[in-house]
Amino acid sequence: MVSKNAGNSGFTVPLQSCKSQLMKVHIDSVSDVSKKLNIEVPEETFQSQIQRAYSKVIRSAQIPGFRKGKAPKSVIEKKYGKAIESEVYQDLIRDTVTQALEENDYHALNISDISEPKREEGKGFSYTASVEIKPKFEPKDYIGVKVKKSETKVEDKQVQDVLDRLLDQHSVLLPIEGKTSPEKGDHVSMMVEEVKEDGSSKCDHDHDHSHHSHAQEQIHLVGHADARKEVDEAILSMSIGDTQQITLSDEKDENKVYAKLTLNAIKKKELPTLDDAFAKTVGPFESLDALKKQINEDLKAEVAEKNKVEHARQLLEYLAKKNPVTLPDSLISAELASLRQGVFNRMIQSGMNSLPKDFSAEKMDEELKPEAQKRVHEELVLEAIAKKENIDVDAQEVAQKLEEYAGMMNKPVGEVRAEFEKSGKIQEIRYRILNQKTLDFLLDKANIA
Repeated sequence: MVSKNAGNSGFTVPLQSCKSQLMKVHIDSVSDVSKKLNIEVPEETFQSQIQRAYSKVIRSAQIPGFRKGKAPKSVIEKKYGKAIESEVYQDLIRDTVTQALEENDYHALNISDISEPKREEGKGFSYTASVEIKPKFEPKDYIGVKVKKSETKVEDKQVQDVLDRLLDQHSVLLPIEGKTSPEKGDHVSMMVEEVKEDGSSKCDHDHDHSHHSHAQEQIHLVGHADARKEVDEAILSMSIGDTQQITLSDEKDENKVYAKLTLNAIKKKELPTLDDAFAKTVGPFESLDALKKQINEDLKAEVAEKNKVEHARQLLEYLAKKNPVTLPDSLISAELASLRQGVFNRMIQSGMNSLPKDFSAEKMDEELKPEAQKRVHEELVLEAIAKKENIDVDAQEVAQKLEEYAGMMNKPVGEVRAEFEKSGKIQEIRYRILNQKTLDFLLDKANIA
């Protein structure tokens, strides 16, 4: 029974003896996730460990003037006493902290501020340790959660949009006979070469062959939303065969690139006919109707997956409100690090090879922290529900997920398992599977209408 301590702003657990009599423990509860352990190790426990340690050293020590294992304890004590005592302290602290956590059903996230052992001759020793733990709570109101049903119908326009994209992907560009000057909406073929400011080729004095900037042919859609204004303006002022030099600069006009454009041809896009023959070129479809049917099924599957994500969002949002929890700082920090790495990965994938000049790690963490807190809260609630409902993950489920990763990474599954075990990702995979299974259980029990 936890009682209020008038002399402490937190709570305290009365002195208790562990079953093994290895120690006595006071627990000061600073918060739901922060505990201060005050541990006393009895003299008999300390002496028992000391004697065991000395016996071990005596058996193996080789002291000049004595046969192996025959040196008197006084000699061993003089030579190794301080080291032996220090090791016994470390072993007892490790064992007693572990036992205190187990006996109080604490899932430790971080153990810190372990004090120097306070030794009283004939009375054992004592020390304190600060522990951050996962919060313990009874999850509630998670069965039959009301979730607003999302739209599941696939419109004919959505099917047509996919068909239009397929037609565009199979289109060809043909020269427009007799047209010499382009206009907005035209496709043009042009040669593009990066040059120096005076118009001379950058290749003339470039000895680094890996960076040669030879002219290359490019297809450009005049007036496209992503087109550079300088390029469009140049093309619209040119005729076939003309060459013009342009200057491209960044938003702050700090970095400039000079390019020479030569207009080769003006082209138009020609789409194939949307019929049974076209359907056969797209895939194993006997007719256009068969292609449309497959597109419809694919779109329905996409909608169903999006709806599942949306239903899960609503469910988790409700559960977080109904189950307020104190969030451990270490879990938030770990989630922040994961989100931060995700941002950096996306920056690299988008082609950015350096951070923006106004980048601030503190500002990034400040922006990401609410999302990190939200994710940690959701995971804690899901974990508590999984525990209450006896939802678990078996070895076969982990093995199946590893096979999926191995396929994506194009590596043998044994190699992937070894990598993941070394990096600690196996446990991460297990948590992901557990979260998904718990989420599926909750969605199955939800009132979706």
